[in-house]
Amino acid sequence: MVRPSTLEKSKLYRYLEDGAAGLMIPHVSDAEKAQNLVNAVKFPPLGDRGIDGAGLDCGFMVDFHEQENFDYTNLVNQETFLVVQIETPAAVENIDTIASVKGVDALFIGIGDLGLRYKHMENPNTLDEVDIIISKAAKKYGIHWGRPIRNEEDAKRALALGCQIFPFAGDFELIMDGLRSRAKQLGQIFGE
Repeated sequence: MVRPSTLEKSKLYRYLEDGAAGLMIPHVSDAEKAQNLVNAVKFPPLGDRGIDGAGLDCGFMVDFHEQENFDYTNLVNQETFLVVQIETPAAVENIDTIASVKGVDALFIGIGDLGLRYKHMENPNTLDEVDIIISKAAKKYGIHWGRPIRNEEDAKRALALGCQIFPFAGDFELIMDGLRSRAKQLGQIFGE
């Protein structure tokens, strides 16, 4: 899964042509933006993605001419995914219309950005309330949802709500844990 730094249509589907299985797009606050993203990364009839036929995603079309009834675009629509990040109060308010967009495969709560925005509001939703709101919309439209997980208890609660995407640690945290572990081992080797 790639989190692109652009929303330009041809650049978005280029990630998929180059072999990405899916895209995670930040700050999707309404159904119009969700539909624009579907149009960019899904082939008709779901979207309006252009077809190249010379990318990694289709095996560079080698030997496809020998496969009868091969439906490349339908296969790609099924085998690639679009995750939209829910990171604003407006996105939470619009979640039903966002989740209803055909071609959106998953909702991901960006708790950092959402928390930052809620901090400046009176009577914001709690993360627990947001989890429930998002999980209900995902269930209603048969799509997945997720968010970062803080600890074991949080993981159990999220799983009970149907969460299917739950990163439990970030890249930098894992790297630092590894470095600390190696430094400790070296300290034991050298008696420090």
